[in-house]
Amino acid sequence: CEDTKGIFDINKVEMLSSEPRVFIHYDFLTEEECDAIIDMGLPNLQESMVASSKGSIRDSARTSYGAFLNEHPILSKIEERIAMWTQLPVNHGENFYFLRYEESQEY
Repeated sequence: CEDTKGIFDINKVEMLSSEPRVFIHYDFLTEEECDAIIDMGLPNLQESMVASSKGSIRDSARTSYGAFLNEHPILSKIEERIAMWTQLPVNHGENFYFLRYEESQEY
């Protein structure tokens, strides 16, 4: 049996709303996972775009920087944990997108 300690530790979960279903799961990511995500995302940051009828465009309303993250074993492990917690299949999720907002930047 897989060790699920920390994944379903009720002491680390706070329900904010039941309708819609919203939870905070404290310590969901380890420090090592956070560092790995930052290492994957930072080198690939680009100005964030917005969708329009003409395709993706830059817009002054969105001033952040972002990068899609490529498949990686660490991300796969996180996806599995998300699927276990939400009780939704991994293929119902979206690709990971890394965002950086500096002071005064916004969407």
